Amino acid sequence: MTAQFPQYIAAAQARPHANARRSWDRFATVCAVSSVIFLGTAFSAFAAESSGDSHGLTARAAWAFLGVLASTGAGTVMVWRARYSWTIMWWVGVAALVLPLDPLGTLLAMGWVIPSTTRRRAVLAAAWGALVTVVALGRDFLRHPPHVLFSMKDYDTGVESRLPLLGYVVVAIMMWGIGAALGLVRRYRADSVRSQTRAAETEQVAVRLRSQLERQEERDLIAREMHDTIAHELSVISLHASALEVVTQDEAAKTSARAVRRLANRGLGELRSLIGSLRDSTVDGYVGPPRSAEALARIVDEARAAGVRVQDHIDIRSGDSLASIASSAIYRIVQESMTNAVRHSSSSPVTVTVTGSPYDGITVIVASWLEEQVNASVGAGSGIIGMQERARALGGELRAGVEHDMWVVRARLPWCPAEDGNGASS
Repeated sequence: MTAQFPQYIAAAQARPHANARRSWDRFATVCAVSSVIFLGTAFSAFAAESSGDSHGLTARAAWAFLGVLASTGAGTVMVWRARYSWTIMWWVGVAALVLPLDPLGTLLAMGWVIPSTTRRRAVLAAAWGALVTVVALGRDFLRHPPHVLFSMKDYDTGVESRLPLLGYVVVAIMMWGIGAALGLVRRYRADSVRSQTRAAETEQVAVRLRSQLERQEERDLIAREMHDTIAHELSVISLHASALEVVTQDEAAKTSARAVRRLANRGLGELRSLIGSLRDSTVDGYVGPPRSAEALARIVDEARAAGVRVQDHIDIRSGDSLASIASSAIYRIVQESMTNAVRHSSSSPVTVTVTGSPYDGITVIVASWLEEQVNASVGAGSGIIGMQERARALGGELRAGVEHDMWVVRARLPWCPAEDGNGASS
C-alpha cells in the first residue's frame, strides 16, 4: 500500500491542472460560440438592411432571420471544433460564402485543423480561411453606408463613410493572422509533445538495450566460468571413471565406474546445452530437453543402482502433449526431492508418486522416513527454493517439510499444453 502513495500524490497534484484545463476549455468554447453568433448576426443584419431598399420589409425580415439561423448554427458547431475541425471549417466556410456571414467560425476551425493534420492539408486550410475572409469582408466593403459593419459617421456633417480599402485589408490580415497563429502555436505544441514522447520512448529503448547488454555480459561471464570450471571437472571425472572401468577387475567397481562415467557425460551434455542457452541472447530462460516418463523412471533406476530403496508410481497420461517447461520442472522437482530425501534418511525407503492428466493437473509427492539423528527442521536450502520457483513459474505451488516423522515434498502443478510454451496453464 505504501508503494502506491507516490501515484496518489501525483494524481492529486495533476488534478488541479486538469480542472483548470477543463475550465479554460469551457471558457474558450463559450467565447467561440458567442463570438461567432454575435458577429454573424451583425453581418446578416447589415446585409438585410442593405437589401431592404429594393425588396421591402418582408425581404429584410426573411434575410435577417436566415442570417441569425445560420449564425446560430455556425456558433453551435464550435462546440465540436476540436473533434470535427476539418468538416466544420469547410461547411461553415461554404455558408459564409453563400450567406452574408462573418469568417470568424471558419478561422476558428482553421486554427484547430492546422495542428492536427498534414502540412499539405494545413496549407489548404489556411488558403480556404483566407478565401472566406476576403469574400466576407469584401462583401461588406461593397455595400453602401450606413449598411456597412466597418463604417464611421461624422456627427458635425452627418455624413456616413466606410473604412477605406486599406483598413479592410488590415482587418482581413489581422483576422486571418490570428487564426493562423492560433493553429501554428497549437501545431508547435503538438509537435513538441510528440518529440518529447518519441524522446522518452527512445530513452526507454536505450535503457532496455543497456539492461539487455549488461545482462548478456553477465550471462557470458557465467557461461565462461561454467565452461572453464564445472565442464572441465566433469570431463576429468569421466576420464577417471573410464580409466577405473578399464583397469579394475572388481565387477562392482566396474559397475560403479560405468555409472559415474555415464552420469558425468550426461551432466556434461546438459551443461553444454545450458552454456549454449546462456550465450544465446534470444533465449530468455533455459528449459532443457523434454522429459518423458521414461526419464523419471531412469532417475528412480539410478537411485536403486546406488543402493536406495525406492517405491515409485509414475502415471502421466497424454504426456506427449505436455510442454517442455512443465516436463522439465517435474523432472527437476523429482530429482531434487529424491536428493533431499536421501540426505535426510540415507537408509529409509523413498516413495515417489507422480500423477498427471490434462483434466486433473500434475501432482508430485516424494516422501521418506526421518532417522532419529537427523534434524527434522524444515530445510531452506537453494534446492527447495529452486523447486518452489519452478512451481510458481507454472502457476503451481510446492511445499517441503516434516509430516508425521516423514520428510515430504508435495508439488501441485497445472497442466501446460505443448502449444503454451510459456508455461501458462490451460
